[in-house]
Amino acid sequence: MPPEQFHELIWETLQQINKKDFHVVAAHSPTEEAIRDLENVTGITLPEDFLRFSQRTNGLCVLAQEDAWPEAKLFDVGPAWTFHRGLVILGIETEELPEWASIKTAYNSLREIYEVTDVLPLLKIIGDGNHYWGIKQDGSYVEVFDGEATSLECHFTDIYHAEIESLIQRQKDMSELIKKRKSK
Repeated sequence: MPPEQFHELIWETLQQINKKDFHVVAAHSPTEEAIRDLENVTGITLPEDFLRFSQRTNGLCVLAQEDAWPEAKLFDVGPAWTFHRGLVILGIETEELPEWASIKTAYNSLREIYEVTDVLPLLKIIGDGNHYWGIKQDGSYVEVFDGEATSLECHFTDIYHAEIESLIQRQKDMSELIKKRKSK
């Protein structure tokens, strides 16, 4: 996919986001050295469209606003989805990119915990350390859940679109849950 089309599709998907419920942030562009370092460490080349996107919008994060979906407190208990209040297109390391939003950190996590070394993670749900979407060296996209990689017959932008829709639905469900709790 041409890099400009990739960029447009990601931002088109974000038009669904209600700004009073979510905020969208990204880090600065990575250096060429950081890009080379990532590819050297992982042995996997970033797809051209994803790389060009990251050079403009690095580590794009969509996170629920605190008043719309409060962050869980230590020792909170609830259904797993209630902790999944955001989505991040993982980024290439820069000084201001949080470690949890880094491709390299996610890659190392997959490698150390699950011994998955042939997937470059590109997307994850915030609050779920077991679920990633990424790419293999051959250019095929995969979903990794609990260390098991499943091949996908779609492009990254399709995955992102579906996950943004899921995030929006979780936010609506959380809003209903909050209303129920307040009415008791």
